Amino acid sequence: MHHIQQHIVKTLILTDAARFSELRPEGVDSNLFMYHLKAVMRDKLVAKRPDGLYTLTPSGQDYAERMSLTIMKPRFQPRVVTLVCCQNEAGEYLLYRRARQPLYGMVSFPYGKVHLGEGIYAAAERELRDKSGLKATLKHRGDGYVTIFQNNEIVSQILFHFFLGTALQGSLRTDDIPGVGTVGQAFWAHLSAVPGAELIPSVPDLVAYLDREPNGRFFAELTYHL
Repeated sequence: MHHIQQHIVKTLILTDAARFSELRPEGVDSNLFMYHLKAVMRDKLVAKRPDGLYTLTPSGQDYAERMSLTIMKPRFQPRVVTLVCCQNEAGEYLLYRRARQPLYGMVSFPYGKVHLGEGIYAAAERELRDKSGLKATLKHRGDGYVTIFQNNEIVSQILFHFFLGTALQGSLRTDDIPGVGTVGQAFWAHLSAVPGAELIPSVPDLVAYLDREPNGRFFAELTYHL
């Protein structure tokens, strides 16, 4: 984002609304400033109110929520995801092999990001259906953070909501996710059947938390170095 556009957004982050003259940096030509003001309006970050004042749009407020005011760039924050743990009658777990970075080729529970405005139960149901083709009765069993390092650098950090899925319905999907393509494959297996180097290390630890808290809800902060 151009520094004049950053100035406009930053000014509006720190106030409810502002006049044209209050947004324009000192010494910047009016025509040049109008070009950049129209750019942030075209990007639907800023809107002009009926009273003539400028303000952040809902999209602009969401953008502002993710910005660092010191450097005016998005902050890198943990992804908010749901994880769903299911077992079949044979004692196998429903697992998911990633076909995208980070952690390409590694195995975890079916997971996915929580969308803006979406409840965590709805997100878990959607991700379980999208990743596996299955439906289940879900119970919220835990929450926490998982941070994974490779070569002492963070490659993945999530804030997770962990669900236990029972009363499974449907058939395991083998086709691509509509509109997304192949980003992984769901399958049934005992954890012992997955080579240790392929299993995301939080998987057995989360199963252990389930066993330790059979009727309650747990919170975990887990860190791994691959």
